[in-house]
Amino acid sequence: MRKILYILAVLFFTGCGNSTDSTIKDIDYITIDTTSPTSIYATENKKQLTSTTVYTDGTSSDSTQNVKWTSSDYSKMAVYQGEINPKVNGGSVDISISYGKLPSSKIKNSPVTLTIHAVTSLSMDKNGSNVTTTGTQTIIATATYDDSSVKTIGAGNSLNISWSVSGNATLDSVTDGVATVTFNSGQSTVTVSAFDGNVTKTETFNIP
Repeated sequence: MRKILYILAVLFFTGCGNSTDSTIKDIDYITIDTTSPTSIYATENKKQLTSTTVYTDGTSSDSTQNVKWTSSDYSKMAVYQGEINPKVNGGSVDISISYGKLPSSKIKNSPVTLTIHAVTSLSMDKNGSNVTTTGTQTIIATATYDDSSVKTIGAGNSLNISWSVSGNATLDSVTDGVATVTFNSGQSTVTVSAFDGNVTKTETFNIP
């Protein structure tokens, strides 16, 4: 009985192996799609790369979640199933794909180089001259990047952004990179920072 079970197990796993090999033989090539982004802003929460498998019969399918994605430097940029997340303020990283035992000669457009556009300066939509009374204010930051682009910090673009206050004010909350601050009478400062203070902007408020 044990011998029969052993033979059945061997046949089962052998069959699985042949199925995998057969699938690979049916693949003409796998490619990172040329429509995928080639850059990301340092404060963007994520971007999505995609890949396509083309078969020998001319058909194709999305293989984004089936291939293995690899970053050349995870301390700069993470990647998982094609989704990239920047970790540093500027630089570039190579992203590549692989698929099981598929030869590298059948992998196209890999690696691709992703540029991280750095934050060069920050500003606020409120300053010391336009907050003149006590109470709660919503403060929004704007970032300028090394390619001269200007983007509002908010939903989808709030990674690596932090806020702090001092003096006669309270930081009530930060949602999607947008700060809610309660001002009391007296002097207060509000600071928005990118990458733990690598880039900062501070405003001073004097409330009667």
